[in-house]
Amino acid sequence: MTRSLVIFLVALAAALGGGVAAAATTQTRDDELRGYVDPTRETELPYRVPRLGVNAELTRYAPDELRNHLDRMRQAGVTWVRQIVPWDRVEPERGAFSWQPWDTIADALRERPGLRLVATLVNSPSWARASNPDSTVTAPPDDPADFARFAQMFADRYGDVIDHYQIWDEPNLAAAWGMQEPRPADYVALLQAGYDAIHGADAGATVLAAALAPTTETGPANVSDIRYLGDLYALGAASWMDAVAAKPYGFSAPPADRTVSAETLNLPRSVPPP
Repeated sequence: MTRSLVIFLVALAAALGGGVAAAATTQTRDDELRGYVDPTRETELPYRVPRLGVNAELTRYAPDELRNHLDRMRQAGVTWVRQIVPWDRVEPERGAFSWQPWDTIADALRERPGLRLVATLVNSPSWARASNPDSTVTAPPDDPADFARFAQMFADRYGDVIDHYQIWDEPNLAAAWGMQEPRPADYVALLQAGYDAIHGADAGATVLAAALAPTTETGPANVSDIRYLGDLYALGAASWMDAVAAKPYGFSAPPADRTVSAETLNLPRSVPPP
């Protein structure tokens, strides 16, 4: 073997090794930065994105106590307050609405514009699921139009203070879908009805698709959040949502676990790969 050939082979090996190392470095970077905007590619980044939020049950407090808790949230730097809004309690009988304590909550939020409520609309009253009397309160209504009317009235009443709405919660679990088999097509029908109704009352609202429960199950009772979300997109759900909510549960995995796998339950699961 001539010396020139040896030099060529060594140089080729070095080049290939460098390429592999560069590719590995790029992949590692992409995995580590999943969910972050690359500042080298995007120039229109906000100065500050408010991140801190809490789940709350504000209906349990008397007015003075409510204001006190909201003030403590502001002092702690909280921006987002996620509040469950059970349709079955707001409209227990068709056309009969109980707006308290929602009026009280809305009044308190008007005095504290720095707090932003995420209203998570869930549950259905018994009259709205009469065709399935054995279903639980988490079941979807027989007719999505009934839910749409409720959602529109809620957004019309509180649209000046609430701008973010989540349609249902964890519909990929039977327990959150009236103990029925979770069907993405049925949820898309509900999402579309809610989206159109809320935007009809508040054009500037942000409507979130339901946060899915992280699970590796494939049915029939519970369906993988990744599979379920894929089915939603395949059914055209992107046309009826402004964003997708997520539940970044770590389970037993440490925060540093960056594994990307449909079979792994970890914190990065809620962030799609680059």
